[in-house]
Amino acid sequence: MQASVPNSLRLSAVLLLSLLAGRLVGDTLSLDQAVDQAKERNPDISNLRHQVLAAEANARQALAPQDPSVSVSENDMNEHFALDTAGSASFGISQPFTFPGKALLNYSAGADQAKSLRAQMTATELTVAGTVKAAYFQLALARKNVELNKEQEQILEQIVSIVKRRYEAGSVTEVDVANAQMSQYTNQMSLADLVLAQKTAQAQLNVLLGRPAEADLDVDPLPEPPSVPAVDRAGALAKMREKNPQIQSNVYQASAARKNLALAWMGLLPDFSIGVNYNQYYTGSIDYASSPLIQTHSVNASASLPLWFIANESQAIVASGHNSDSAQAGLDSQREQSETALFTAVDTLEDNAAKLALYKDHLLPLSEVTLKLALINYGTGKIQFEDLAAAAAGLWGNRSAYYTLLAGYVTEYNQYGQLIGEQL
Repeated sequence: MQASVPNSLRLSAVLLLSLLAGRLVGDTLSLDQAVDQAKERNPDISNLRHQVLAAEANARQALAPQDPSVSVSENDMNEHFALDTAGSASFGISQPFTFPGKALLNYSAGADQAKSLRAQMTATELTVAGTVKAAYFQLALARKNVELNKEQEQILEQIVSIVKRRYEAGSVTEVDVANAQMSQYTNQMSLADLVLAQKTAQAQLNVLLGRPAEADLDVDPLPEPPSVPAVDRAGALAKMREKNPQIQSNVYQASAARKNLALAWMGLLPDFSIGVNYNQYYTGSIDYASSPLIQTHSVNASASLPLWFIANESQAIVASGHNSDSAQAGLDSQREQSETALFTAVDTLEDNAAKLALYKDHLLPLSEVTLKLALINYGTGKIQFEDLAAAAAGLWGNRSAYYTLLAGYVTEYNQYGQLIGEQL
């Protein structure tokens, strides 16, 4: 007798397959387009971009001269605030100057601060790109898993057909038919989970791109291993030290802190002011209007003296020294952490690359051949149904594991790119 297929399961499978086959085709989004869209709308990148522009403007401002001072005074009035009774008048202008070199050093420290922020912006861009790529590859993997499920469904239909023929011929019992059908139903039920995973991955990518979560979109398939370059272990460390934006940000921070320390020491040096004055005096009678006028000119210069340096400049030197040491310690820590992360990433990539090659060159071809032989041998009664089911499950398992490993590899490869400061 034949095992019957419940109508409810048939209907569920048909609906799921129809939904998948009839999915509306959305925008085809390349990986580069996804990264660009995410960068354009990311608020952290926008925030840092404005901080960079502000820091660059502040650095340029350090080179600007100080504003001059202009003074006018009317003196010795014989009536309260009666300017026409003033006995003398003075007009002056003075220009303050910082000690030579302070402005240039201040500008250089500000420029380093701006470069540090720019490096932070680059690091954030790489992080956003890595996050988007991971979501992109997850969606591509989810699509591939649904595709593999459909291929597995075709294989299981073929197995059910063979089992039924052998059952009708009296070669096997209804147990084999039931087991074959259960394998098919299990695969059909797993399709619902795979479609849900695809929708979830699509929603995550849409959110990163600022699109409605339910908006449909198409992505490129996962890249095959030949299109994924091998990792250059020898040059990776040198690239990281030169280009890693987090390290570069700390390098500029340490440089700015050293220059601020030098500025604190320069606080012990005097600032200057140079001015000129024009003076006029009335002499003789109390009637200033009829008194003779005497005109004089004067030049004056002044300098600030750090008399209270113990309470002022010395504390600025101490604080700047600690800031400089802190910045250097942060740089050393960042280098150590980045080197550890780099070596771990390279080891992981090399290990996974070897596994991918093993899958592609051996496990996948062998699984396909094994299933073909199992179908033939089961049809001729040479093997049991359990052996055929194991061959079918082995092919599905190896295919699923291969593409899961591939999605992880390309994601890890892009994370490796973040460490060496490149968008791969």
